[in-house]
Amino acid sequence: HIGHSGLLAIASGLHQCKRLESVRIKDIGLEEEDEGDPALAVFLSALPRLEELILGWNHIGEKGLKMLIPVLQKCDQLQFFEMHCCGLTSDDHSMPLLATMLLCLPLLDEIDIDFNVGIGDRGLEQLAPAL
Repeated sequence: HIGHSGLLAIASGLHQCKRLESVRIKDIGLEEEDEGDPALAVFLSALPRLEELILGWNHIGEKGLKMLIPVLQKCDQLQFFEMHCCGLTSDDHSMPLLATMLLCLPLLDEIDIDFNVGIGDRGLEQLAPAL
């Protein structure tokens, strides 16, 4: 796992990759305990042309979503967003936060939130107005 420090190191060189459109950050050890992991915000803020973002198998959770919203609002080209097994649940504010984020992504065609077992019917009801 490259985790927080590895992601920061990669982010420092992203200013040279302005045309990067797809990022897969799967299972790299990001944890909600990292206070939403500001390294992820730094990393993504350097990619304004992002069309595909895959964050699966990292525990992003509610804190991570709070951090992602202002960053992804600037990624107005995003078309595909995946958060497999990222600790999303209807027991906190994850689903309303995700709904808020989706409303800011006009070109989003597909969202994949499989394997977030805590979402349930209640979470889908909270997310539905944004779909």
